[in-house]
Amino acid sequence: MMSALRPASFLAGRLHGRIKMDFHALGASDSASETWSDAELIARFERQDISRDAWTHRAHVRTAWNYLRSRNFDDACERVADGIAKLNSANGIDPALFHLSVTIAWLRLVADAAKRFGAHQSSIEFLAENPHFNSSRLLRLFYSTALIESDEARLSFVQGDITVLPGATERDRKLASSE
Repeated sequence: MMSALRPASFLAGRLHGRIKMDFHALGASDSASETWSDAELIARFERQDISRDAWTHRAHVRTAWNYLRSRNFDDACERVADGIAKLNSANGIDPALFHLSVTIAWLRLVADAAKRFGAHQSSIEFLAENPHFNSSRLLRLFYSTALIESDEARLSFVQGDITVLPGATERDRKLASSE
C-alpha cells in the first residue's frame, strides 16, 4: 500500500546526517581499485580490466558516480549496465547473475545523493561524504528480500516495495501502491 511506503527523500535526509558515523568503519577497502583515480577506474572499466577482487561494491558505486557526473541518467544506466555485463563476462562470471534492478537502484540512489548533497571532486570524496553508500545492504531499505531475489527484479527494473526509490515516476508510484 502506498501509504506504507516512505519517499526516498525522507530516508536520504535521515541517512545523510544521522547515520554518517555508523558507516565510517565501512570506508575504503584493501582493494587495488581504491588506489585508482576516477579516470583510471573508468578506463579500466571500459576495457574490462578490473579483476573480480578489485571489482568491489565501492568500485561499483564509484563507477556509477562517474557516469552520472558526465552523462544523463538514461545514458549512464545503459553504459553502466552494459559495462558491468561485459566486465562480468571478462571475469568469467555467469551472465545470469547480472541484476538490473540492483544496478538501476544504485544509480538512482547515487544520482539523488549527488544532486541533494552537492558537488564532489571525486568518487572517493563522494563516498567519504555519503558513507552509507559503502554498505551494499542499503537496498534493504527499499526492497523486500522476496522482491529483490525474484527473477523479475533481476531481469528488469522494478521499483522498491518498502520505500519508493528516488527518481520514481508516477507509473512507479502507481505500481508500488497496487501491490
